[in-house]
Amino acid sequence: MTRFGKSIILVVSLIAVLGFAAWTILGQSDKPETQPTVASEETSEEEINVMTNVDPKEIEEYRMVYKNPYVISLRTALNAYSAGDWQENGVAEAAVTGIEREGITSGLDSFDKEYFESKFWVATIDDSIAGGKDIQIIFQDRPDKMFYAWVYKLNTEGGEDEFELRGFSSRDDISADYLQEFLKFYDPLLNEEDLAI
Repeated sequence: MTRFGKSIILVVSLIAVLGFAAWTILGQSDKPETQPTVASEETSEEEINVMTNVDPKEIEEYRMVYKNPYVISLRTALNAYSAGDWQENGVAEAAVTGIEREGITSGLDSFDKEYFESKFWVATIDDSIAGGKDIQIIFQDRPDKMFYAWVYKLNTEGGEDEFELRGFSSRDDISADYLQEFLKFYDPLLNEEDLAI
């Protein structure tokens, strides 16, 4: 991935981390004080969408994230779960049943399957402290939640890479309004049909 592609992912990660940190530190469960301001009728189109001048070459660089094997394996795992065939298709039971944690809804079983039938956008992809990748996604057809997936690369004999979805969750304190502002900010990327999987 080129430097710009990494920069886009870094910017998205930074925005998400700062927003979530503010919620946690301030102890607020709905909207942080640092949440983006909703545009008024007087706000110009350029002010609403600061990414309007994204170079097409930069979009091409970001497109590479959808060729990442971890992202592809996440799509495969969600398809397998939706089809009821997850046990033999790279989905760990912990990703299905979840782990109970305060402020987090965890496990694929905790969410409407309609989410998983939609394509998703990748908001961030980072190395996981436990190995593999942490991937934050938003589903195109239901962009009302940000989901967190932990995808792990298995050690296998024979040289072919195999991946496993080991965790899937969503924070309960992310408001729909905040997500809409997030989506508005990244609109040029999200409106490209093939920038989702």
